[in-house]
Amino acid sequence: MVHAFWAHLIDFLKTNWLWLVVGLPLLILFILGIRLEGGGPVIRKVGDRPWVRRYLESRRARRMTVNLAGMALMAWFAKLFTLWIAPTVTPEMLFPPSVVGLQGVDLVRVRSGSIADRVKYTGTVRPYEETVVYARTSGFVRELRVYPGDGVRKRQVLITLETSLLDPVVKAAEADATFWKTEIHRDKALLDGGAITQSDYDRALDRYHSARAKEQLEERRVGYATVRSKIDGTVSKRYVYPGVYVKKGEPLLAIDRLDRVRIQFAVGERDLFFLHPGSQVNLMFPQIDPVLLRDRFPRLWSPGRSPDRPSSLKASVAVVFPAEDPQTHTGIIEVRLENSGTLLKSNAYTIGALVRRRADKALIVPKSALVPMPGGKTVVFIGPSDSDEGRVRERTVVTGLSSGPDVQIVSGVMAGDFVVTLGNRSLVDRQRIHVLRRRGGDR
Repeated sequence: MVHAFWAHLIDFLKTNWLWLVVGLPLLILFILGIRLEGGGPVIRKVGDRPWVRRYLESRRARRMTVNLAGMALMAWFAKLFTLWIAPTVTPEMLFPPSVVGLQGVDLVRVRSGSIADRVKYTGTVRPYEETVVYARTSGFVRELRVYPGDGVRKRQVLITLETSLLDPVVKAAEADATFWKTEIHRDKALLDGGAITQSDYDRALDRYHSARAKEQLEERRVGYATVRSKIDGTVSKRYVYPGVYVKKGEPLLAIDRLDRVRIQFAVGERDLFFLHPGSQVNLMFPQIDPVLLRDRFPRLWSPGRSPDRPSSLKASVAVVFPAEDPQTHTGIIEVRLENSGTLLKSNAYTIGALVRRRADKALIVPKSALVPMPGGKTVVFIGPSDSDEGRVRERTVVTGLSSGPDVQIVSGVMAGDFVVTLGNRSLVDRQRIHVLRRRGGDR
């Protein structure tokens, strides 16, 4: 009862503060008029100016001022008292319900818990690492050992190019290097015998180094004809076929690493500011059997509670990209998952419920308990906590976060109160009710 009085007082002060401001000068004028009516020292103190003195010396003028101020003050007080005792007129008061007798209602206990404000976006599964294998030398494709869908290991041979056109060049480079190696040995002996100068020997040595470098380059080109994988992954695309001629720099294969995946969401600018690395994300894959998701991701699995909260995988934001798309004003956030058994495929579709804000130890009620009123305020009706019959009390509430069928109440109720969730649309304050069903309590 005391709580209801203070709630009503606070609501009254917020609504009628202007009337309180108007009454203050009236009260001051009334008190001052009574003091002046007494005359004596007061008149002598404030009556220095002629027109003031004429007013103060006129008993009739002073008495009229007191009477007018008194009447205005009584009218102000009567209006204020009327506003205090008069309830807000609602459509339910003008058109009372047709129910005869007690109004049957359902009650739900106000609970304390965690509530999160979520927003949903669609996302796309990306490989954790995407690699395109390019030809580092030219030649015909002699052997192609992998096809799309094949798993490959790091340094595994993927493609072999024909080297018949490179072999003569390699042999010529080897012969040139061998010749100049013999020459420097011979010139070294001549240098020691004084037959040639040091500069002659240095020129021969430079030619040998040049020939040796060319030999190594040609051997490396032959080595490039054997194409190996740089990562562990799965072949996702093949650009060439056996027998075709490829040029240096031409793409040969695409390899995706799918043992770990990146799930990317294009998030609107308005929601992007709430998200950061570590923000909770619930991932839903409508196209995948929930049993498979539970078996492959047992630590992340979260069973569904209701149609509003289906089964999902609990994850968190790993990266928030630092730039936005200037065309769509969206930013990319990324979630990273270990993809056991490569269940999630590249470019797969997903739905992410991103947690923008979260409140712990919040007072939570069903949204059905809220009743909108004229003037924009929202109320709930509090039912009896220890009996099946009694009167309801109307409370003005301030709401906070919303999640599915629940809403946070910032002020207006206390933990343990029972709010009306069914039959509240036709209720008025202090109306008698009969409890049909009670949830969240001991009864």
